Amino acid sequence: MGNNQSFGSKIGKTSKTSIHQSEEKKVRDGYYRNNKKIYYKGNDLNLLKESRRSFKKLKYSYAKTNESVYYKGNIIPGADPKTFITLNRKNIPEEFKHFNSVIGMDFQNGKRNIYQFGILILN
Repeated sequence: MGNNQSFGSKIGKTSKTSIHQSEEKKVRDGYYRNNKKIYYKGNDLNLLKESRRSFKKLKYSYAKTNESVYYKGNIIPGADPKTFITLNRKNIPEEFKHFNSVIGMDFQNGKRNIYQFGILILN
């Protein structure tokens, strides 16, 4: 691919856009930021100004704002950004080690929700 890459739409709130990656500030793991937008691998996350201010890159391709949690640039429906954390094989609770991969976890209404690859797999 050349320096100017076009990327298609993804699930969630992304849109087609074209960026010159060398002009972007790389956040990590595919997330990029310029003065007014945040991208995941070239796809604009279409965040409002308030959401851009609260944007936080987590580990393992996860990110969050005050309003939403993202996996590889896609919104995870229902995930709670206030309590969402990522866990790897070393710090995953014993009862979830059988998943044998990175997971995301949040707590809602006294229940623990488990996400794998951005999909709710256990609540």
